[in-house]
Amino acid sequence: KGKQGPCLERKQAVIYAGPWAKVEDDDGHVLERGVPVAVCDKTYRLYNREPYGGQIIPVPPLVEIALEDAGQFDCMRSVLRHPKETKGEDYQLTTDAAAGVCGPDGCC
Repeated sequence: KGKQGPCLERKQAVIYAGPWAKVEDDDGHVLERGVPVAVCDKTYRLYNREPYGGQIIPVPPLVEIALEDAGQFDCMRSVLRHPKETKGEDYQLTTDAAAGVCGPDGCC
């Protein structure tokens, strides 16, 4: 279920959150904990549903690619999806994770 249809490239990735160091699904996708993996739109949507939802972190592209504009996903490519692929070559924004989290005395 959910495996029918073309494999479209929409610059999406998923990150396996654990608990194991590495898992392999029935289709041969190998997910290593904490590693952004390039996936086609079909697999991306499948991993964003139960029973995977609590273990997979979706990484959508900064700019969504419409289905009608999506090309064919290259199943022979490296599985690693560099952040510049999802965010864009010129994306340089860095945020301060602690901003607004710590109290006035600096204690978090």
